[in-house]
Amino acid sequence: MLRNKTPISIPIRNATSFTTEKTKAVKLFVQDFEGNNFTQSKAPLYDKSIVSKNFASGEVARGSSRPLTETVKKDYKIRATAKSNTPYNDYRKLFCPMCKKGKCSCARVKVKISSYKEEEIFSESENKISIERLKLTGARVVLLIKSIYPWRQPTVIFDYPEHCHRPSRVTPQVIAMKEEELKLKPLTFKVSDSAVSYNCFLSAFIYAGFTQTTSSSFNVSITSVPKPDSIKELNPYQKLNHFPGIWQLGRKDNLWRNILKMRRKHGKAYEFCPYTYLLPEDFARLQAEREENPKSLWIIKPSASSCGRGIKVISGKSKLSCKKIGYVVSKYINNPHTLNGFKYDLRIYVGVVSFDPLRIYIYKDGLVRFATEKYTTEHKKLKKRYVHLTNFSVNKKSSKFVKNTNADVDGEGSKWSLKALKKKYDEIGVDFDEIFGKIEDVVIKTLISVEPHVVNSINQACKNRNNCFETYGFDILIDDNLRPWLLEVNVCPSLASSSPLDKQIKTSLMCDIFTLSSVVPYDRKDFEKEQEYIKSSRLYGFDKSSRIGHRNLTALISCESLEEIPLGVEDLDILADCEEDMEKCGEFKRIFPVKENIDMYAPYFEVIRYNNVLLWKHLKAERNILENIQKIMIK
Repeated sequence: MLRNKTPISIPIRNATSFTTEKTKAVKLFVQDFEGNNFTQSKAPLYDKSIVSKNFASGEVARGSSRPLTETVKKDYKIRATAKSNTPYNDYRKLFCPMCKKGKCSCARVKVKISSYKEEEIFSESENKISIERLKLTGARVVLLIKSIYPWRQPTVIFDYPEHCHRPSRVTPQVIAMKEEELKLKPLTFKVSDSAVSYNCFLSAFIYAGFTQTTSSSFNVSITSVPKPDSIKELNPYQKLNHFPGIWQLGRKDNLWRNILKMRRKHGKAYEFCPYTYLLPEDFARLQAEREENPKSLWIIKPSASSCGRGIKVISGKSKLSCKKIGYVVSKYINNPHTLNGFKYDLRIYVGVVSFDPLRIYIYKDGLVRFATEKYTTEHKKLKKRYVHLTNFSVNKKSSKFVKNTNADVDGEGSKWSLKALKKKYDEIGVDFDEIFGKIEDVVIKTLISVEPHVVNSINQACKNRNNCFETYGFDILIDDNLRPWLLEVNVCPSLASSSPLDKQIKTSLMCDIFTLSSVVPYDRKDFEKEQEYIKSSRLYGFDKSSRIGHRNLTALISCESLEEIPLGVEDLDILADCEEDMEKCGEFKRIFPVKENIDMYAPYFEVIRYNNVLLWKHLKAERNILENIQKIMIK
């Protein structure tokens, strides 16, 4: 863009002499990014008296914070983007009655006369007609679910493909993006070279109207656990399928260190994981334990491996080298609950969309994986992997493995769904809901144990609070006392669809976690203009709202109601995120925080965080503070 060379008159200060006469405001002729000329008035010195808020017109006029210089003049073209008619800047001129700021995202709810908002809003009847018509024509359909709060943007909803055999997620709150919107806000996903392209998430993306890309301007990226440097470059609208620092949960040695730390502090509350020794540092203690209990059984595993690789069961008399590095040895649970004589474990899927504040969701369906030979503790069969290991990757090689060939025929073969297990438990008189409640307790406490490490990594790596989400595979073993034991946590659970049952469960899982992650379509060009404006405002001191330190943890803890303390836009977004999840969770169920268990699990947190306390107080309150704010903003 060519720079404006119109001369201006400005007061010039001299090192030896200067006039004290009050200078007048000057006029600067500038251009916006579209080349439109307009006149912008600026005062040479900042004066609070010239800051006026015109509520009738909705405009906010501000004076310059310093004398006009040639550098400031050159930069006016960037700050002039506030005058452009874009969805980001249309509401920026307004004064927000909620957070008392002239520049905030929540103020856009006041822009009811904007042509952008008029085009975005559809009637419910038009939505239903357009969605049905688009699907019949075979056109690309992108569905958005409208927020329950008018100051927030709609997010993408991932409807289930036909092979999921689930009802459509189209409701009166769901709208279809128009073709012209799709051109301005393309939806793309990226699969990195370090990740496996599983059909279940590819189907979810393509059915939702996404296209695959290799560029950095993606909406969602599927990758392996990322390095912190790669996350720093993400903008607020981009999503990544892993949190930084999550190997504190995914590695068997790190998981045990975190569990052991909590076990020493909280005692029996954390005795849900078999006692484990790390090699080689715990070798002497392990040998002493084996000599004291020679009849005991142990299971040895690599610390950072999966799919049953390197796992074997040993007795107290088996030889064990002190030179083994990177292995863990755990007490073997020799009294597992069996069905038809076969040992089994549960693959429980858990979703986390935020660690600060911590919000945990458990999937209502999952997988039950059986060993392929009947269980026994005879020492001569300790080396038989098909007796003791339940890993699918191990047992699929067995000649006795029974593959599922029809998702509707569940409860047979070597792999079931959790729903089939519930039906079987009902037949034999076992309370499935009671056991599942205990499993939820294990999941919550496990994630709390790694919360300090993950939040610390997030604070170092992420610029934006909602860049990451994740799906975990918790492996749970039930013993004959119907007590759940945590075996390990997979941060990269296998999503391979080896059977129709796998395909149905895992594709539905991906659709629900992507919907829960709240993907917001955005215009790349307008976003770049917005970022340039913000940087310029901060550089020259015009944007002072971001420096307001209202997040006082002491005041938050001591207050009886959230109405007693000032809340910023970020605070309200945290509360709204949690409230909106009820419309997006699908088969997921939030298990923490909920009003009934906040006081139960709060003592296990090592660090008291502002965002956690804020959300807990909101959920425990008798009145939803967001409803009052919504009424104020609509008036």
